[in-house]
Amino acid sequence: MGNMNRHSKILIIDDNQVDRKLMRLMLENGGFQVVELSSGESCIETIEAENPNLVLLDILMPDMSGNEVLRMIRENLSESEIPVIMVTAKSDTSDVVASLKLGASDYLIKPFQFDVAIKMIRAHLGIVIPSNFGPKQTPINREYEAINLHELLTNQTLGFDVYLHLQENMKYLKYIRSDELITDAQIERLKLRNVSELFVKADDLPKFRSLFSRSLASKLTDKTLDPEQKLAVVKNAAKNLLENVTSISSEQDCAQWSNNCVHFTKVIVSDLCQMDLTTAYESMEKLLASTPTLVTHSFAVSSLSVVLGMALGIFESKSLQELSMGGLLHDLGMAKLPPELLEKHLLMQEMTADELKIFHKHPALGVENIVKVSKTPIITDNVINIILEHHECADGSGFPAGLPSLRQSYLVKIASVADQLSLELSKYNAFGGDIKSILLSILKKQETGQKKLDTKILKQLLDAL
Repeated sequence: MGNMNRHSKILIIDDNQVDRKLMRLMLENGGFQVVELSSGESCIETIEAENPNLVLLDILMPDMSGNEVLRMIRENLSESEIPVIMVTAKSDTSDVVASLKLGASDYLIKPFQFDVAIKMIRAHLGIVIPSNFGPKQTPINREYEAINLHELLTNQTLGFDVYLHLQENMKYLKYIRSDELITDAQIERLKLRNVSELFVKADDLPKFRSLFSRSLASKLTDKTLDPEQKLAVVKNAAKNLLENVTSISSEQDCAQWSNNCVHFTKVIVSDLCQMDLTTAYESMEKLLASTPTLVTHSFAVSSLSVVLGMALGIFESKSLQELSMGGLLHDLGMAKLPPELLEKHLLMQEMTADELKIFHKHPALGVENIVKVSKTPIITDNVINIILEHHECADGSGFPAGLPSLRQSYLVKIASVADQLSLELSKYNAFGGDIKSILLSILKKQETGQKKLDTKILKQLLDAL
């Protein structure tokens, strides 16, 4: 193993001679070349002269602290040019956050184990995969909840603290304070270390969920952004939303994934469209109280319609509102049909000719019953079209009017895909994290059988997600 490291040179900066000697012995036994400094004043000159591959830097030093030395290094060399691992005593862990924000690559706590230190150094030299940063299993701690790094937008304060999980000692270290402005440098440094998730207190998770939609709403109402930029923002937001819903849902728990997706999209529609969906959702729940499975399906189609619309680049508040309401109300007429037909529909089971005749009536029944849910302006022509036409097929073989794809509105086509996607997720109890593979399966069925959905939209969604 020593031969692997023989060309790698490590610069040790530590005022304690005994510690320097111990680190030198450790590194030389590990096959590294070593250069020493007792202070950091001349570190830049030494780095230029010796060209080390990595720096081990003590935090607590007289005259010039380790963080001051680190700041000087980062003013001249980026983290990708030379990794810096901070060395600290157990009582100094509060300084680690400051070091990470200044551009430290990692840290070691004195006294450290030989194999742990060598493994970490090799990791940052690209010899092995890092052990305490990067892809990992989320630690089990009910006090904290994981969030995705990519959803933290810069130049804003959050109103809650964000924590970094340190696997080496299983601690949660406060990385971003509630009143602190998030900087690009903070995010980029974590990305360089392959950190994909941070943590918030469980009580603050609802704040984080609403933060996502507020940030999106702020960007989409920004008059300095042109339509192309807003298109990119909303497409990226759809992808991030699905990733975030997946990250906070128990793996393979379809119901939890669906509920989380509904929650996020309700908040997004509320912030983007300045409307509260709560009343409409509660009305549907009461109206369909005898058919809870239909309630669940309706909520899922509402949320998926919004997500898919965003993934296709829809950012106009009116269209997103119509997708949400149309998805919510699309099967309203099913409440008037025999329960056995509802069960067959939701399980995608074949129906007899007589059953199909009855089933084909539910779109028209839904439109007739719409006034029982809402008489407000949110029930637009597009919402009614979604209710009436979501079973129309691209090849004209659908019902009730046999409309081909060219005669169907864009929002109806999106809601139809959301409807089918919800049925597939429910039938196979599929986890929402597999949404792309399910869309691919739907597309393959389209290519070998009935052309029910718009193939172009399915392909665009696969590209977007």
